[in-house]
Amino acid sequence: MFRGFEAILKGRDPLDAQQITQRICGVCPYAHGIASSYAQENAYQLKVPRNGRIQHNLIQGANHLYDYLLHFYQLSALDFVTAILQYKGADPDLTSFKNWVDSELNFGSSFPGAPFLPRLSGKYIADAELNIGALKHYLESLEIQKKANRASAIFGGKFPHATAIFPGGCPQVPNIDHISSYRALISDVRNFIHQKYVPDIVAVAGGFPEYWEIGQSKGDFLKDILAMIDENVKNADIADNIMAETNAVMTGSNRTMEDLSTAIANIEATNKETATTLKLIDEIEKLKTLMGGRFTAP
Repeated sequence: MFRGFEAILKGRDPLDAQQITQRICGVCPYAHGIASSYAQENAYQLKVPRNGRIQHNLIQGANHLYDYLLHFYQLSALDFVTAILQYKGADPDLTSFKNWVDSELNFGSSFPGAPFLPRLSGKYIADAELNIGALKHYLESLEIQKKANRASAIFGGKFPHATAIFPGGCPQVPNIDHISSYRALISDVRNFIHQKYVPDIVAVAGGFPEYWEIGQSKGDFLKDILAMIDENVKNADIADNIMAETNAVMTGSNRTMEDLSTAIANIEATNKETATTLKLIDEIEKLKTLMGGRFTAP
């Protein structure tokens, strides 16, 4: 699908690219911004500091986790679980939620309780406890997504549409506060994924086994994704695959802990290396002058 971003970029300053391309999507802006940075790094033949690449990876990794949670709970889960009206428990969050839905129905809103109502005819998860648990996790996931976005913003500047993504890394020197804050936030996200998100996915997959065959074709991407929730794959292994993009910080692998320990123990050396990123902007300006400062049509 042609959306015209190539035409928008034509004739503009190259450093506009990572800002403009993020507007392709409000959910996954970082991927587009970082991809445009990679393209410029190749064009300028930059030698990217290791610390700059790590910062890009940390931004992208946290954003991936947010995307996974948003896709399952807010964009997909309501196709598999029933509404809140059957809830009779005492959980304060679910009780407040049910009261809101009831008030919407009583008030006569045009679309009361949307998107949780109406429930169309079709097959839903029959297990009442699983239904209520999934709805509870739906609400909890909103706060967890905030934490993933806050982690991205530590190095990216803000979410969505980061202002601190540049060819070569990010225009700031990371310090122990950045690293420890990021780790604390991602730790909470990781715990939610292991303890709630993955079990919910496995339960939904078990309730709709026929879906495993839909879209199988030649066994490309969809088959690979469905294989992740095979009954022979343990929950922890699934979560580790989901967390792969942030393994540079949080998993228990030796490489992860080595990277994190190096970042903390050698912060002064890391800062010195990252300072090179700031100088890259000047180098880019010089290269832009030589290139005429513009993109040209191929």
